[in-house]
Amino acid sequence: MEKDSQKTINNRLAPCVSHAVGVSEGPKWYVAFVSNNTEKSSRDKLLKRGYAVYLPVKTEFVKWKDGRCKEREHILMPNILFIRITEAERKVLVAFPFIRAFMTDMARAKEGNRHPFAVVPEAQIETLKYMLGQSEINVEMEGLSIAVGEKVRVIRGVLQGLVGMICTTTKGEKVGIRIDGLGYACVNINKRDLETVKQWN
Repeated sequence: MEKDSQKTINNRLAPCVSHAVGVSEGPKWYVAFVSNNTEKSSRDKLLKRGYAVYLPVKTEFVKWKDGRCKEREHILMPNILFIRITEAERKVLVAFPFIRAFMTDMARAKEGNRHPFAVVPEAQIETLKYMLGQSEINVEMEGLSIAVGEKVRVIRGVLQGLVGMICTTTKGEKVGIRIDGLGYACVNINKRDLETVKQWN
C-alpha cells in the first residue's frame, strides 16, 4: 500500500454516517440477496456482464490431512452481494434468476406504497475493503444491536488510520465499522494502538 498522508488516510476511511436512501441519479451500492452457496457464482456472473460487484471475503489457508495447504475465501456476509448500479439498472437486475431481491430500508418512511431500497455509502464499502485487505487481522460481523461507544482512531499497525467506534471491551478493544442496514465489521485491537477522536474527519 502506498504511503499516504495521515489526513488522506483518515478522509478515505472515515465512515459516512448517513441513512440508506432510495432512488438517486448516479450509481450507488445496493444490497442484493442471493441463495445460500451461490455468492461467488452470482458475483462472477455479474462481473462478466460488466457490473461493479463486491463480495466481502477473507482469504484463509486450510491445511488438509495430507499436509497440503489450500487457499479458501471465507464469506463474511452470507447471501449478500453489494452491487454498484443505478436505479434503472437495479430494475433490470432484479429479474435475473440468481438475484432473489434487493434490501429495503425498513427504518425509512414509505415512498408511495413501499420502503425505499437500502443504499450503503461509498465510504463504508471502501473501509470494509481496506479492513479485509489486511491478511493479519480477523474481521467478524456483529449484529445491529451492538453497543456503540467511544469514537477512536487506530494509530499503529496494519490498520493505522482506521476510524471506528468501540464495540466491547475485552483483553483489548473491539472496534466496529458500521455497514448501514447490516451491522458492524469488527476487529480486536490493543487499546495502546488507539486514540480517541472527538468527531469524524
